[in-house]
Amino acid sequence: MSRGKLLVSLALKESEFVELNAKLGESSDNSKCSDIQNKLGPDGTFDCKESICNQDSPKYEPVYAELTPVKLYEQSTAIENENAGFISLQPFFAHSQHFTLLPSASCSTEYSEIPQERTIKILQDIVVQKGNDNLDNNGSTQLMQEETGIEGIVDVNTEVIEKGEGKEISEATDEEEYKSSTGKNKQKRKLGSGCNEKCAFKCRENLSTEERQRILTSFWQLGDITRQREFILRHITPIEPKYRYPKPNSHRKKNNAYHFSVASKQIRVCKKFFNETLNISDMMIRTAIKKTKNGVLKDDNRGKHSKKNKISEYLVTGVKEHIESIPTVESHYLRAQTKRKFFDGSLNLSTLYRLYTEKCITDNKPYVKYFHYARIFNYEYNIGFHSPKKDQCSLCTAFINSTVKEKEDMERVYKTHHEQKNLSREEKKKDIQAASLDPSVLVAVYDLQAVLPSPCGTTSDFFYKSKLSTLNLTFFNIVKKLGYCYVWDETIAKRGANEIGSFVLHFLSNFCTTYHSMIFYSDNCCGQNKNKFIAATYLYALNKWKHIHSITHKYLITGHTQNEGDSMHSTIEKEKKRMLKSNNTINVPAQWIPLIALSKKKSPPYAVYEVTQRDVYDIKVLCGNTGKNYSIDVDGKKVNWNQIKIIHFEKTHPKTIFFKTDYSQQYYNRILVDHRQRKPTISFKDIKLKCAYDRPLPISKKKYNGLMELCSKKALPLQYHQFYKNLPHEKTDKSDND
Repeated sequence: MSRGKLLVSLALKESEFVELNAKLGESSDNSKCSDIQNKLGPDGTFDCKESICNQDSPKYEPVYAELTPVKLYEQSTAIENENAGFISLQPFFAHSQHFTLLPSASCSTEYSEIPQERTIKILQDIVVQKGNDNLDNNGSTQLMQEETGIEGIVDVNTEVIEKGEGKEISEATDEEEYKSSTGKNKQKRKLGSGCNEKCAFKCRENLSTEERQRILTSFWQLGDITRQREFILRHITPIEPKYRYPKPNSHRKKNNAYHFSVASKQIRVCKKFFNETLNISDMMIRTAIKKTKNGVLKDDNRGKHSKKNKISEYLVTGVKEHIESIPTVESHYLRAQTKRKFFDGSLNLSTLYRLYTEKCITDNKPYVKYFHYARIFNYEYNIGFHSPKKDQCSLCTAFINSTVKEKEDMERVYKTHHEQKNLSREEKKKDIQAASLDPSVLVAVYDLQAVLPSPCGTTSDFFYKSKLSTLNLTFFNIVKKLGYCYVWDETIAKRGANEIGSFVLHFLSNFCTTYHSMIFYSDNCCGQNKNKFIAATYLYALNKWKHIHSITHKYLITGHTQNEGDSMHSTIEKEKKRMLKSNNTINVPAQWIPLIALSKKKSPPYAVYEVTQRDVYDIKVLCGNTGKNYSIDVDGKKVNWNQIKIIHFEKTHPKTIFFKTDYSQQYYNRILVDHRQRKPTISFKDIKLKCAYDRPLPISKKKYNGLMELCSKKALPLQYHQFYKNLPHEKTDKSDND
């Protein structure tokens, strides 16, 4: 008779442990426990017939009470047999009413001559019923040694918290839902109705509802798809018919017999009863069979695959180099508030990818698909196509994207911001209505359009080189719908206060002779429209020309500077796109002038003035001899020009700047430009302005080299080569800010 040794640990309510050392044919000499008579039957089952604890021992009375689930120490349990090795069982788990041994999934042995076909069965559940000190031999969980190793079925009153072998087990609940390992609510698995009374296998008679529930719970508590498939495969057997006559090219597979193991017996059931007992579909059975080859079940590979769409770093670097090789321009309207850059308006993502593939084919290099190119461009670069007419308001966007608490902190600033926005628009609406009734009042907006590059076309080489910038300052008479454009390139002038002030003077002296009151609207660009040099320009114009009685400049709220003048920029951009679609090219800056003039299809067309260096004056001298105070008001307070919303000038006050820092402000504050001036000042009308530049302005060496390369590649017609070769340029390399 085989000899074995079973070490069991019990978790008491007082967290005490009792170790029972039971040997076959021998009794324990532990005084606190009664003798245990264990007998190993022919089928290899331990038969326990004695109670665990002595009824006279009060210390261990709680053993039959409801015990606390606790994971015991990782103690190996060994079943020793003659002429055999040992099978390792680990770890132990204790649970209320039941003690369950969870075996490992492998059989370890020290001797190679162990019979592989031998099966060892152990009574695994020790049922301690409340109020009864006797051990009942009604456990049906079994441990089987098969070809794949040792497989265990856990107790029906336990539930796996997490997936995977060896995870912690907690008490089951009667709730209809439970949370999965991913935190999702799942419906509790329930028994199906099974087959009917006419079933040939009499499934309902052979298996009770309690036994079916026990099998269902045990199956799903395995907690691992691979172990569940092994369970299915272990309980189905292919049917080998004595005679089989398959049709040619038939894909019909062999049938399977289904059974459950209950109390060491195999009970044959039908397929429907098998599926509804385990609450599974035919697909799970077919998958388990499909994934078995030569008796070995393949691992479940879901979530273990590498990224199929991952591309090499070499290709990613090539895409980035191509994107970075194309010149960008900054946002025109809000350079200080946004870092977003823009490509030329004639480009889009599809065109960009086409240029990329053409370049790779020419250089005999591999290239990525459009999907990867677009993903890199959209997620790793903050670049747009064509600078928008107006950028989004950064304050409004920040408020929308803020949390509730952050919105409470920003609410006052945000509310004031929106009030000023609404007041500025109402102010403009009132001015337009007044100008419609009074022909001596002019209401106009002026703004600098986004850069127009030269040359401009669909030739791929154009996109990789920095081009000559052409600038366009637009004035728009809101009441009469008249547009005026001042066009120049970067070799003639820059785009600062000298240029803006000079063209304002030209506009007032040439196109506003019938007006007495001038009202201008613009954005808040401090370098161009909102500074002391523009204020000095208005004072100069007011004192120089008799027909001007007053000038008012109102600044729209940052982020909400949309105005009627944007229609001019939009019309010019549409004409530019039509030109590019016709495969036409702007070769030199002078060709922008007819395009701008003809962009408006309805009469009257835009008046276009081609600027020369004689038209650009040094406006900054106006702030010297006439007075230098532009920062202290009459009350001695410092003036912050960034907060100014309105500036106003009157002929009766030739050296006074009236201003408001709020659209709701009722009265003007004042600045006297010659206040506390030690040296005598002169009148504005006595100043004679001089030209700001006495020679053409040089372009950067990088830009010049790029234009020369376009000429050498014949990307430009031959007649324009001389124009670009004669462009003034710097002799040393400097960063190209355009």
